[in-house]
Amino acid sequence: MPAVRKKSRSGRAAGRARTMVRDALEAAQDTVQARVGNAREQAGETWDALESLFRSRVRKVLAELGVPPGDEVRQLARRVADLEARVRDLSGKSRGTPGRKPRRAAR
Repeated sequence: MPAVRKKSRSGRAAGRARTMVRDALEAAQDTVQARVGNAREQAGETWDALESLFRSRVRKVLAELGVPPGDEVRQLARRVADLEARVRDLSGKSRGTPGRKPRRAAR
C-alpha cells in the first residue's frame, strides 16, 4: 500500500499546486483589471481637460474675430423672425416680398 499513499500525496500536491496557480492568476487578473480601470479614468479626465481647453481657445479666437457667441446669434434670429412677422402683419401679406420677382438659379 505505500504506492497508493505516494500517489495520493502527489495528487494532493498537484491539487494544491493547481489551486495556488489559479489563485495567483485570479490575483493577477484583478490587479490588471484595477490598473486598466485606473488608466481609463485618467484618460477620461485628460480627455475632458483637453476638450475644455479646446473649447476655451476656440471661443477666444472667435471672439477676437468678432464672431458673436451662439446664444447671441439665436437671440438675433428670434428677433428677425419677430420683425418679419410684424412686417407681414403690417403689409397684409403672408408670403413673398412686395415688388420683387423670385431669383433665377445661377447656371
